[in-house]
Formats: sequence, C-alpha cells, structure tokens
Amino acid sequence: MKIRHTKSHPLKAFLVVAMLLAVIIIGRSASAQTSSPEAFVRGVYAHYKAGGTPISLISPDAGKVATTNLLEAIKRDAEAMHGEAGVLDADPLCECQDFDLSLENIHISMQDQKNALATVSFINLGSRRTLRLKLVKTKSGWRIDDVLSPDMPSLREAMKQETNVFSR
Repeated sequence: MKIRHTKSHPLKAFLVVAMLLAVIIIGRSASAQTSSPEAFVRGVYAHYKAGGTPISLISPDAGKVATTNLLEAIKRDAEAMHGEAGVLDADPLCECQDFDLSLENIHISMQDQKNALATVSFINLGSRRTLRLKLVKTKSGWRIDDVLSPDMPSLREAMKQETNVFSR
C-alpha cells in the first residue's frame, strides 16, 4: 500500500486557522449579546461575595454593567458635587460599602424586547434587601439603566435633583 504525502499550502492553513478563530470570536460575542437579563444580573452580583471585586459604577469598566445614559448622569452628579459623595455615598447595586452578598431571588419582567425590570433580593451581611434594576439591551448586551429601591425610587432622578441643587 502506498501512502501519498501531500504538502499543505501555508496560505490554506492560515485561512483555516483564521476562519476557526473568527467563528470562536463571533460565537462568544453573539452569546454575550444574547445572554438573558437574568444571566446578566447574576453575573453582576456574582462579584459581591466576600473578597470579590464588583465593577464600580464610577470605574473605567462601568460600561460593562451600566448604560451610557446612567454613566453620564453619574458623571454630571460627580461634577456638581465637587468630590462630595452625595447620592452615591454607597454602591447603589447593593446599597452598601461592605459586602458579602447572598442572592435569594431574581425576577425578570420583560417590558419589551430591549427593556426589562429585574427585581433582585439578597442578604448582605445579615441585612435583607430588595432592589429593582431597569435593564436595557444595548449592542453590547444587557446593561443597568437605573436602580430603584424603597429608599430611592430612582437613582437617576435622585442624581438629577442633586445635580440641579448643587450646580447653582
């Protein structure tokens, strides 16, 4: 029996590898964009364990969890406050400064294809909290557009009012 040995062409091998990488990258990007609102919220809160590093809404990575509109409102508020804490004296996603959070429940109410309301219940350091997150589906995936709690019916509205008062 004769074994035929063929020489592979370097360009052909390169194209095959490039196509495989493109499929992997597109697949990951598509899955991130089609992730459910619940999966997004679970991903956000997964970092609120003891020793975790959640993404702060005032960090350079904040765009991974918040909409541009929310981030612009935070920036305007920070400028108006001239370095004072104001409304953002604690992390609005847990209403806390310290955390060791245990999720109890996430309920998603779809408003339409690109808007959802997530009701998130958790226990943080022995204190039970329930927050609501207004979510918007962007081209990068689901993002938080507002935070609502019993103490603050709208983070964006509270910052807007604060900005109006301190901008004078």
